[in-house]
Amino acid sequence: MTWRLVVGDFLSTFAAERAPDLIFWDPFSAKVDTPMWSLATFRALFAHLREHDRSVELFTYTASTALRTSLLLAGFHVARGVPSGAKKETTIALRPG
Repeated sequence: MTWRLVVGDFLSTFAAERAPDLIFWDPFSAKVDTPMWSLATFRALFAHLREHDRSVELFTYTASTALRTSLLLAGFHVARGVPSGAKKETTIALRPG
């Protein structure tokens, strides 16, 4: 496994990077970091992954219906993730390759 740190704002840098195989989506809450949880961001991310023809798994701690709906509308397949701490379930989003 290789980790690569890209310094800067994710929304302005990710499109220039190689698409990953795995994403841990862990920005601050939607109330604090609204753009990171928006449908526009997930659509742009999905398009970036499609452009690179990558099969990708995205894992996040939230199980909110709003997040899952945004991921579905962006084109991802969405599934229930395993519990984490006090959360009874989390979210997995898949972009099949």
